[in-house]
Amino acid sequence: MFPFNAGHPGRRLIVAIGTAGMLASAGTLLAAQARKPLAGRKPAGPSGTPKKPQATGVSIHHCSCNVGCPCMFGPQLTSCRMVMVHHIDRGTAHGKKLDGATVVAVYPSTADLKAKPSPKFEAAVYVDKRFPRATQELLVRIFTPSRVREKKRLLASPADISFTRTKGGFRTVVKGFVTAETTARTGRDNKQIVVHNVNFAEGTVWRVGESLKLTLNEPFAGWKWDMTGRNGTWTEWAWTGGNTPAPAVDPANPPRTTLDAHKEATAAACSCCGH
Repeated sequence: MFPFNAGHPGRRLIVAIGTAGMLASAGTLLAAQARKPLAGRKPAGPSGTPKKPQATGVSIHHCSCNVGCPCMFGPQLTSCRMVMVHHIDRGTAHGKKLDGATVVAVYPSTADLKAKPSPKFEAAVYVDKRFPRATQELLVRIFTPSRVREKKRLLASPADISFTRTKGGFRTVVKGFVTAETTARTGRDNKQIVVHNVNFAEGTVWRVGESLKLTLNEPFAGWKWDMTGRNGTWTEWAWTGGNTPAPAVDPANPPRTTLDAHKEATAAACSCCGH
C-alpha cells in the first residue's frame, strides 16, 4: 500500500514503496492493448462474440519535442521532458469503478536525472483526489513504472484535477501544478493528421497535436517547465483485458512510457528540441 506521508503540512503524499499485495498484479492497463490497432478491432470472447471494453479513454503525450514527435517515427529518444495525461472515460479494474478518473504523470529528461545535486525523484504522478484512497493507489500502479515505485523515487500526490474535451483537443488542469492544453494539427486537406503503427504502449494510432499551453511547477522535485508550443499528441484506446492485464510489450525493449526507456534507449540527444 501507499502510506500517506504526514511530513509535508498542507499536502498529502502517496509514497510508493513497492509492497506486494492485491494491487501489485494490476500491471499496466494501457500496455494490455499495446501494438493493436484501435480502428475496427473487435476482440472475440470465448463464444466468438466481441468482448465489451472494460475501460475506454484517452492518453496524451505532452513533451519537449517539436510538434510531430520524432519518437513516433524512429528510435525513442532520451532527452525529452514529458507530461502524460491518462483519462478514463468509463472503466472498471479490480472491481473498482474508474469512470472519469484522470492521472497525470511527469517524467524528466536524462539530463535532469543526471543533474547535480542528484534529484530527489525520478518521476511524479498526480491522481484524482475525488476517488477513494484504494482507487488512487490502483491508478498509481496502473499508470506508473514499477521500477520507480520500488526505488521510492516516485512523488505521488492526490490532487484537484479537471479534464475537458475542447473543440480540437483536450485541456487538463492539476490545480497548483500543471496546466496542459493540446489541439490537433491539420494537413492541407484540413483533416487531422493521424500517424499509424506507432510503437507506444497506449496504442498504435496517434493524432498529431500541439501543446497550446503546457506548464509544470513541482516544488518538491524542483521542476518548473514551460513546454508551450511543443508536441502534444494523443491516442484514444479501449481496453478489453481481464482484471490483471498482462503487458503486451517486450520487457527487453520497453516503450517510452516507462523510465527504463529513458535509460536504455540508444539515442543520445534529441535533435528536434535542441537538448
